[in-house]
Amino acid sequence: MIGRYDFGLCVEEYVYAFYGSSSGLPLTQNWSVTGFNHFSYSLSTALDFNNDGFDDILIGKGLTQANPAVKMYFGSATGLLTDPAMSFSYVNCDETSVSSAGDVNGDGYDDIIIGNGFYNTAYVYYGNGGAIVISYFRVTPRIITEAPNGQVCFTALVKDQLNRPVSNVWVNFFARGANHESQWIQTDNSGEVRFCYSGENLGKDTIIASIRDSFSDTAFVIWDYPFPVELLSFNSIVHKLNVTLSWPTSGELNNSGFEIERATENGEWSKIGFVSGSGTTNEIKEYSYIDRNLETGNYKYRLKQLDFNGSFEYLELPEVVSIGIPDKYDLSQNYPNPFNPVTTINYDLPTDGIVTIKVYDILGRELKTLVNEMKTAGYHKIQFNAADLASGAYFYQMKAGEFVEVKKFVVLK
Repeated sequence: MIGRYDFGLCVEEYVYAFYGSSSGLPLTQNWSVTGFNHFSYSLSTALDFNNDGFDDILIGKGLTQANPAVKMYFGSATGLLTDPAMSFSYVNCDETSVSSAGDVNGDGYDDIIIGNGFYNTAYVYYGNGGAIVISYFRVTPRIITEAPNGQVCFTALVKDQLNRPVSNVWVNFFARGANHESQWIQTDNSGEVRFCYSGENLGKDTIIASIRDSFSDTAFVIWDYPFPVELLSFNSIVHKLNVTLSWPTSGELNNSGFEIERATENGEWSKIGFVSGSGTTNEIKEYSYIDRNLETGNYKYRLKQLDFNGSFEYLELPEVVSIGIPDKYDLSQNYPNPFNPVTTINYDLPTDGIVTIKVYDILGRELKTLVNEMKTAGYHKIQFNAADLASGAYFYQMKAGEFVEVKKFVVLK
């Protein structure tokens, strides 16, 4: 840059800028400004004060009372702008020096220092990137479920282009749908603003938050009476004569527990068990119950969820559970074993037929006949009382058609 002045004369001064290129400097200036008058001035190849990616310049000038001491010109994609972006004025006629200080306060923006010789003073101006550019606007949470006449609250966060919170921004919140509410609220020093309101009507509200015409975001409220238990699923698994029920929950409110009820396909419901609940919790909880030793047939299950205050609701298993016919013969090990004096023996029949089950001692002598009759296909069980047998090892044998199997049991008195 080249500047001219006439010392002691009150004449028009100028500053020229010559843009460098791969072939060197041009023969004629690319940019010039005038409007300065007498006394010397300093030029500063400034940094990027407005954070737009283009370097800016400062011109410092000794002054008369009529002219500013320092002017700043912003750079752009087409070169330096001819209109000053800002001016710094001191009422005195003496030399003013300018320094590109870089980032003095460590906030990510370039700063300047201006010295005034007459007063022996210096001034520091912290850069702020030019105009604040809002680049982030978000409302949380995204969706809320609340009972009517309750209160819901949303928080909006506003940040600038350097991810810093922006205060004193007016945000408009407008709720429409089942309920209506509208408020203008200003962001605080953390860049946040909080909007709260109550709804009287069941249904859904859409919350639209906006900053004039620049940014908007949307959230939702569902006004409904929440279930005391949020059930994630209700499933069943069948293994032979046993049905395992399982039901995880994602949240519970004042939950005392679950009564388990069963009914045949066309029969009445009856209670078969109880599983304690977890009171009030927002954590996922896993529950299960095993219904054992059922007969062949179809069954329905449901849960009766009970609150501590006595309220309840039913949660029904969506499908019918079938205890079917086994696909092969099987004789199970008795349980318990060893035993005194009663034990249970299970056996499976894929078809109808004559079944015999007999008890033998360790020498192979027949002692008792437990079953000797026609049986239908399905899962069966018998109870055996060995009160009249001495302690020791014994065998029981099952015959059904061509199927023969032997198991050992122990009587322990």
